[in-house]
Amino acid sequence: MPADCHLSIPFLLCKHALLNPFCRLENISTLAAHVHALFDRLDLWLEEWYTVARTRTRIQHKYRVREDPASIRPFPPAVTFTSGESLSLPLPSPRYLDIPAACCNLAWLSGVINCIETTF
Repeated sequence: MPADCHLSIPFLLCKHALLNPFCRLENISTLAAHVHALFDRLDLWLEEWYTVARTRTRIQHKYRVREDPASIRPFPPAVTFTSGESLSLPLPSPRYLDIPAACCNLAWLSGVINCIETTF
């Protein structure tokens, strides 16, 4: 076995992350189990926070919490992602968070969410 064999797995992981944009930290967020279930059922999503809607000035890594209109869950109106003071890890990408937000908006505005809830 070659002496540099231990370097092959990290190299493959790095190469895979470079070739596959979905295997990056920007596409990862850690959620509590009950919140993850709400995301899975399209009952909770995040939309970018803007200072003024007309100018579309975005506040970096701050998101408005949107949820099922009939929900009585006590979620805060907004969340801001951070990686801690000592870490410099990438935060979730707004581009990746826009995808489930668009799906949720479409499902709720079109009424498809009723079919989804009865089917799943």
